[in-house]
Amino acid sequence: MCIRDRQAFYVFGANLEEYMHLVLPVLVGLFERTDAPLPLRRAAIVTVGQLSRKVNFADHASRIVHPLVRVLHSGIVELRTPVLDTLTALVFLLGPVYLTFVAVVNKPMVHHRIQHPRYQQAIACLVRGEALPPRAAAARHARARQGR
Repeated sequence: MCIRDRQAFYVFGANLEEYMHLVLPVLVGLFERTDAPLPLRRAAIVTVGQLSRKVNFADHASRIVHPLVRVLHSGIVELRTPVLDTLTALVFLLGPVYLTFVAVVNKPMVHHRIQHPRYQQAIACLVRGEALPPRAAAARHARARQGR
């Protein structure tokens, strides 16, 4: 997967919704492959996160979250931030429905002592039953964090 492929997925965005059953297994397979180069795995994870802003993944949440948790549990430090950024995007997409995944995601976070303020803030809001912070503010924060 090259950058043009990622951009094409993002550009097609909502038009891909009816083909997600074909696209998602390929992306998930890429980021789960332990023999794949890290930049390729990272690109696949980021692509899923970007697509979640354009495509409703509610029907596919489990097929995305569990493989992302396995990647987190693998202990590869370079993939932690993109995984948690993608999980944060899913929190915003799914809202309270995401609460079913919190315990599963929390396990590798505690085991590897992973901190991700945006994810943790979003989960705290969900647990308290509060509204999530505006998505635009979260996106700005993500861009600022990438600029560091």
